[in-house]
Amino acid sequence: MVKRTRLTILIVSIFLTACGGNLYLNKHYHIDYATRHKLVLLPVPRNEIVIDTLMMKAFTTGLLKPEDLISPYESRARVNEDDYLSTMLNVILQNEHTKKQLKKSPNIMDFIGRDNFLSLQERFDMADMLLMSDMATVPSLFMGGSTYGYLKVRLYDLKDGSLIYQTNESAFIDETGDYGKRATYEIMAYRLAGLYKEHIMGIKNEK
Repeated sequence: MVKRTRLTILIVSIFLTACGGNLYLNKHYHIDYATRHKLVLLPVPRNEIVIDTLMMKAFTTGLLKPEDLISPYESRARVNEDDYLSTMLNVILQNEHTKKQLKKSPNIMDFIGRDNFLSLQERFDMADMLLMSDMATVPSLFMGGSTYGYLKVRLYDLKDGSLIYQTNESAFIDETGDYGKRATYEIMAYRLAGLYKEHIMGIKNEK
């Protein structure tokens, strides 16, 4: 089973690289790689505990310490218990930055304004960054015995609201059922961690 899992991850990695997504990096945003950041991990609520578990595993395996994170479990609980927070996040998720905004300096305040942004900061304990991710899997209709997955992610600076990067990516994996679903979620979780590692920590991922 271990060999099979490693092979599966390799296959999906190839598809993620090939599909490439459309990674946007904010050229106006400066990163100090030496700075330690407090990161909020916020998956779009799908009530799938496996996503939360895999995200924590990906970000804490040789990358960040648990105390540097507001975990998916905790952020999800805060959203479920706070209607105001849930409404703000839904507004963000339902909107896309325009091409004009992306050419300048896109900001979370483009969607929710300054006052709501200040409230968002408080509700996440003045953390430094907010990683909003949406991932899902479905059985492929075009490739028998395979699973299709997609990943959508935005990383915001919670100090000034800047969008740091965003991407949409997809993958196929040659497995179905619970195994295919979990394996696809796992590779996408590590993709999230890899993006953060490279663009926020300045550590290039090995090819």
